[in-house]
Amino acid sequence: MLLRSLALLLLTLTLVACVPSAPQAPLPERPDLDSLRLSFGQLPGAVLSTTEPLVVSYPGEILFSAGAVLPLAGGTELLDPLAAQLAAYPQLYFSARVRAAAEPAAYAVQLATARTELLTRYFRRRGLDASRLQLTPEVGDGPPLELTLRYEPASSPTSAAEKR
Repeated sequence: MLLRSLALLLLTLTLVACVPSAPQAPLPERPDLDSLRLSFGQLPGAVLSTTEPLVVSYPGEILFSAGAVLPLAGGTELLDPLAAQLAAYPQLYFSARVRAAAEPAAYAVQLATARTELLTRYFRRRGLDASRLQLTPEVGDGPPLELTLRYEPASSPTSAAEKR
């Protein structure tokens, strides 16, 4: 009886092992740069680069007030369409620099880091995978938020999202 049960178990396991796994759905093909420029060009407040790679930036104090961690009132009106646009292209990856320029330099580091953490949580709550959007704090002049298109994932994650 025990031998028969063992034989049935082995037969079942063998048959289960032979069942092919479900095929993974392929990612959509990579869109051409002109289509991306047209699509991302519709984002409110965003400025696009005219060269390759595609860079989407939010300059000046359109998103953050100088010295502030929290976005300005209406900041979600800029970030919500950006999150939706990023979600619409699951085959694309972006590196984002979250900048802060402030005195003293130690405060600028804290400010850039806090903004990065805030944006990381924001995009995660909107379903964006941290591997597709690598956010990195940076001290210095320039747009407070600047995203650069990559067609491949980052080789060594350094953003706050991956460090957690």
